[in-house]
Amino acid sequence: MLAALGGMELILILLAFLFGLAGWSVGRTRIIGGFGGALVGFFFTILGVIIIYLLPRKAPIRIEPVTDEIKKYKELLDMGAITEDEYKTQKAKLLM
Repeated sequence: MLAALGGMELILILLAFLFGLAGWSVGRTRIIGGFGGALVGFFFTILGVIIIYLLPRKAPIRIEPVTDEIKKYKELLDMGAITEDEYKTQKAKLLM
């Protein structure tokens, strides 16, 4: 089957796979994920990789528990470094 393909077709197939690999690499850090990035990169080549770059990044993984962060904001509130409204806003963000 490969013998039936010409040099130009093989180059285009190789480029599509390379853009799929680039889409996977970029997509891992975006909301689309690695598999989705690979598909978009493969089928839409350079335009697909650009689209993936424009997508928002995944939310970072929390390392410390939410309760520890709320305690830190409570301490800031008790010290007078932040207001009650700021404390409530940050607490609501953390509990979402």
